[in-house]
This record gives sequence, C-alpha cells and structure tokens, in this order.
Amino acid sequence: MTDNPYLNEVHQTLPRVLSLFNTDPTSNTFGYGDRLFWSWKLTDFANGTFQGAVHGMSLLLKNNLLPARFDSNAMLKRIDSIFIATEKIARDNGSLEEAFPYEGSYCVTALIVFDQLNAIYTLSDFIDASTQDRYLKTVGKMVEFLVKSDETHAVITNHLATAATALMLWSKKTGSPSAEKKALMLLERIKRNFCEEGWFNEYEGADPGYQSLGMYFLASLMQFYSEPELKKYLHKSCEFLSHFVHPDGSFGGLYGSRGTQLYYPAGFEILGKNVPFARAIANYMSKSIKNKETVTLAS
Repeated sequence: MTDNPYLNEVHQTLPRVLSLFNTDPTSNTFGYGDRLFWSWKLTDFANGTFQGAVHGMSLLLKNNLLPARFDSNAMLKRIDSIFIATEKIARDNGSLEEAFPYEGSYCVTALIVFDQLNAIYTLSDFIDASTQDRYLKTVGKMVEFLVKSDETHAVITNHLATAATALMLWSKKTGSPSAEKKALMLLERIKRNFCEEGWFNEYEGADPGYQSLGMYFLASLMQFYSEPELKKYLHKSCEFLSHFVHPDGSFGGLYGSRGTQLYYPAGFEILGKNVPFARAIANYMSKSIKNKETVTLAS
C-alpha cells in the first residue's frame, strides 16, 4: 500500500483488468479484451472499449509504477497484442462497437483513439519508430471515422469532449487539418449547450458523474490547446459540481439526468493547480476513495 489512493486502486484492480485479455498467441482473438466475446461466447461481436487499457498500462510503465512482481517487457508485449487486436476489431470504416454489432459507436471509437494515441506517445522511449508507425496506422483508421461521422441521437457532452480531445491531439501530433476542423466543430457544440448554472448537457440535463468524466477530457485538451471561453466554463463547472460532493463521501446520485454516482478524479487533479474549487473537490474525494466511500475502480 502507498499513500496515493489512486495508485492503490490501480494496483488492486490491475490483475483483474489484465485477466480480461486473451493471451493465447495462437488464437484468432489474441489481444481482445472483451472476455464475454472471446472466452464465454455470450456475444457475437467484440466490445472495443477494453482496448483503451493500453493508456493506463503505458503510464504505469513510463513512471515506473508497476507492482514489483510485474515485468516491464511482459507489459510491453501485452500492449502490443492489444494494438494488434484493435486493428482486427475495427470495422472497415474504422469504427468500433459497444452495445450491438455494426453500431459504429462514435463514443467508443473516440475513446480508443484518445487512449491509444496517448499510449503511443507515452511509450516513445519504449518502442521503436516502426512500431510507433504501426500503432499510428491503427489509430489513423479510427480517426478517419471520427472525422467523417457524427453522433446525432443526443447531446452527450462527455462523448463530444472525448472526440474533440482525441481529434485535436491527433491534429497536434500529425498536422491533420480535417481532424482539427472536426474537433473545433465539436467544441462549439459543447459550448453551445453549456448551461450558465455550470453544467454540461448529458442527454436532457445535468449529470454530475458523467460531467466529471467530460471534465477529464476537456481539462486534458486545455493542457495543449488554449480556449478562453472553455476555460471559463470549466471553472464554472467545478463550482457547480462542488454542490454534489456529499458529507458521506459519495458523489452524484439519482437526481442526475443519468443517475450516476461515478467520480472521475483526473480532471479535478489537472485543474486543481489553478482552480480552487477543483483542488478542494480533488482533496476531499481522494480521501473518499481511500476510505471506499465512493465508487472506485474496484467496482
């Protein structure tokens, strides 16, 4: 155990996460993370969401934070298998799915672009140029889908924020004007649907749990892209969310538009350097995580 409640949660959860992936190199589903598909055969398609685990794995590697019994080279091989599998999971148009076959999930595809692109650059000291190019080719196919497609069934800010940040990161790293153009369009949609009370739209209203997730992506975006209006909205968002940090350590609940009690700390930790409300929330909720008073990675 460490004094870092986040790292404790990661170390406790890591074995379970790793067990989700097919490690048989002779299998056609080698590197797939959806155990319901590759192992139990309960679905006839693979949920692509699990392939984003490479982001966390790469951060643990780079920062030398793997548990003592874990081998770095074995983790690199696991990451490689996940990238290989992602290319196989992706449909011909570059999309991934989550809930049903051929759905072309804008959210999940954006999520994996964000996570895998971050992993690629986090691993720059661990992989050679040819491996990086191979990984970028896999991600690039998904980026093409994000540029050409859209999510129109509702305004779901955490989805839009994921895609905008992923596309802007791709543009920053590759110089793609089409990715930047689409990212700016999505950011305008986010700002247009922001409520002056301090909340970002999640379907038909505010949901503190998912707003904390959306703030993670937007705060990540603000680390490499300056947008004064969005910065102001993020400050206002922290103030709004401070009302949903409960005395018992829980966060959000049934009164949200999506009824979630999820708390994602990363956005508050990023913003906490300059935003007092974000710092206060992060400090309070880190203790809540340590004491298991809120929903954590274990669940």
